[in-house]
Amino acid sequence: MQSITNIYTVRLDLTSEVVSEATKWNNTAHIQDLLNAGFSSAVRYRSLQGNPEYLHLYEIPSPDTLYTDIYANVKKNDNWGPQIKHGFKNHTASIYDQVVMLQTMPTPERSVKQASDSWGSIRSDYLVTIRMDLAESNDKDFVSWNLEEHFPSILDISTAKSARLCRKTRKQHPTNPGSDPQWLAIYEITGLEFMDDPLLTKSNSTASAKYYHSITSNLQMNVLERIHP
Repeated sequence: MQSITNIYTVRLDLTSEVVSEATKWNNTAHIQDLLNAGFSSAVRYRSLQGNPEYLHLYEIPSPDTLYTDIYANVKKNDNWGPQIKHGFKNHTASIYDQVVMLQTMPTPERSVKQASDSWGSIRSDYLVTIRMDLAESNDKDFVSWNLEEHFPSILDISTAKSARLCRKTRKQHPTNPGSDPQWLAIYEITGLEFMDDPLLTKSNSTASAKYYHSITSNLQMNVLERIHP
């Protein structure tokens, strides 16, 4: 049976002066430290459309992973990161439960985890993420609509690989709780032609889709390209 992890997202912009050094730090030292602290995976994307520019997408066994001494020591023992963090802007971090998962891959279980192959269940070269808020009274129907109608219609598109709907957990980062919207949809896609597919327009034009679009707020969409691993 597939183990269901939590999704932990970190979004940020980087100033031009730190991009090169931040890339080296993230792809080697920082990701390795997080894997050693119990993270299941670490994948980095750069936004081609939408802000912030960078998305670091992690899988963690539970929010409690961020409350351990070994995780606290990642920051405490990091001498490299603080030298470049002045170039980190518009930073937000959020933990999500995975509520709906269609056609997703399992998260690999590794006895030895390395930063160079830190991918998990999310492996596509491209992603579309949509963040949104919704009145709590609509939660149950919103989940059912995505599970039974919207996601299956999205997955009829040849360039769509998987779809998942995530909701923010009550327990967030102990020192840096994020300000992201409550809901997150993640679509793995094989190419950017997904965005122009007529079936995408059709799936977003049904009566139900128009209804849910009308009652969501704080909508934020990103189209992203994988940059690590």
